[in-house]
Amino acid sequence: MSCPVCRSNRLVEIGLHVHDQKVTMHSCSACENRWWDRGGERLTLPSVLQLVATK
Repeated sequence: MSCPVCRSNRLVEIGLHVHDQKVTMHSCSACENRWWDRGGERLTLPSVLQLVATK
């Protein structure tokens, strides 16, 4: 996997389990771009926050 902005492969990935779903935050060490996905589907930050807020 590489950063969609700068194509660097220097990434930090943090996996979280939110309501039995795995959500991964990716952060590029080169350009500081951050993005989220769930099962390969890209998520916006507001949708991640909404997912976390729901019970």
